[in-house]
This record gives sequence, C-alpha cells and structure tokens, in this order.
Amino acid sequence: IRRDANPIPPVEVKDAACRDVIIRGKDVDVCELATPMIHEGDGGRYLTWSIDVTKDPDTGWVNWGTYRFMIHNKQYLSGWPFPLSHAGKMLREKYLPFNKPMPIAIVMGADPASHLAATATTRIGRDEASLAGGLAGHPIEIARCLDSDLTFPACAEVVLEGEILPDRIANE
Repeated sequence: IRRDANPIPPVEVKDAACRDVIIRGKDVDVCELATPMIHEGDGGRYLTWSIDVTKDPDTGWVNWGTYRFMIHNKQYLSGWPFPLSHAGKMLREKYLPFNKPMPIAIVMGADPASHLAATATTRIGRDEASLAGGLAGHPIEIARCLDSDLTFPACAEVVLEGEILPDRIANE
C-alpha cells in the first residue's frame, strides 16, 4: 500500500512543543538560531529543512513547502519562494497585486513525515498535513499560530511567525 495515496486528516490540538518559550516583537533575534553557513560564497546563514506554511486567502488552502530563507539581520530574513512553486505562485497572484503581506510560519524541528510532506511534489490544493498523516500512518497533530490562522505540526521545536512583505527587497 502506498502511504501517500492514503491521506489521514490531522487533529488540531491547543498546545504545541514550541510554546515552552515564546519570544515576540523586538525581543526576537533570528541570529540566535542554530543555522549553518552552507556553501562558501553564500551571502549568509540559511534556514533549511524547514516547513514553510502559507495560506491561499481565497480558498483557505494551507500549503506546506520547503524554501530557503537567509538570515538578513536579527529581525528579518530574506528569500524568495521559487515563482513556480506553490507559495511563489500564491504570493505573485494573491498577495503582491494587492500590496498585501503574505503570512508565513517557518517551522523547524517537526516530525519526519511532516517534513517529507512539505517537500513532496503534489498538486495545488492537496492537504500536506493529511499527506503527512498518511506517510506516518496516523493523524499528525497540528496547532494554530498565535498571530495568524496558519497551522503547523504541533511537535515542532521552533516556529517563526511573520509575513512576506510586498514592498521589501533584500539580497539573498
């Protein structure tokens, strides 16, 4: 049996492992995260192997993808979801034309099935949380972000909540 062909819907829970420590506003310093310099010549340290959660404002579809974001300074990351990716397409079609920031949750340290589901090449509209459940063989617990209605794997160690700003560009 192919596990990816048998999705299991997630179960929403109220608590999440990452909420043991909550840092907000000016106290956030992404430079404190354990992030490597991957390649010689890179412009900085990158958040990698993250689950990047975005949501279609029209359909409500929640996308889990994997994109890279470089630490630009203590409060900002720079990156650009590939234009043909699901998040890139959503950003270009649903947020940028209206000059609206796109909410994003960058999730690190979740379960393997959730990370695999985020990297899967799948169709727009497919629920990656249900795909993760199918891969794991049981429902994945998800929690709601504190500052948006995005959901993420509740077992995650770190969740950065923020926005992709339509009017800001930085080298990446």
